[in-house]
Amino acid sequence: MKKILLIASSIIATTFSANIFADSHMSSADTDTWLGMPIHAMYAGVKGGYQDFKLDKGGYPVRQDHYFMNIHGGYLMHLDNGFAVGPQVGFSYYGGIKSNPLDLKINLYSINVYAVGRYKFEQYYLSGRLGAVYGMASGDGAKSSLLFAAGLGAGYFITKNFSAGITYDHIFGKSCNGVSSSEFKFPAINAVGVTVDYHF
Repeated sequence: MKKILLIASSIIATTFSANIFADSHMSSADTDTWLGMPIHAMYAGVKGGYQDFKLDKGGYPVRQDHYFMNIHGGYLMHLDNGFAVGPQVGFSYYGGIKSNPLDLKINLYSINVYAVGRYKFEQYYLSGRLGAVYGMASGDGAKSSLLFAAGLGAGYFITKNFSAGITYDHIFGKSCNGVSSSEFKFPAINAVGVTVDYHF
């Protein structure tokens, strides 16, 4: 839990620090708006919902969580005609698996780095992202992996600063051949969720 809080605080601190740096280096042209949003914009948010990954349980009673939670922050440089691009970093928790007969408990985490593209029209937006995640699995012998990931999203700006939307993400993970921690590799994950973001 201490590691999770440390990573979360680091992401938040990085986002705020970058925002202060960007504000201090903006020219008057940078503060113009396009469709009601700053040309250069920092954002931070939270996301959560349903996730699933295939697991060969080998006939054993295994409880598998199907939820995920995520915090993230990023920077968007707004281009012409409502398009914007930029980087995003985040941290995700995907629950885990547990089996009392096997004395097994594995939790899944990831650090995420994406390149994000977004198209905004009026108060609505569409987004896509492509990047990499460092997937971590707790448990003796469980293996961490650097994996590709991609996602899509759509949402609505409730105000100039707040937006909400729905997202889909896929992590191109490994196949889980067993439930013992020594055989466990970070799995391929499909996740559907709701995101809420604050735009500075």
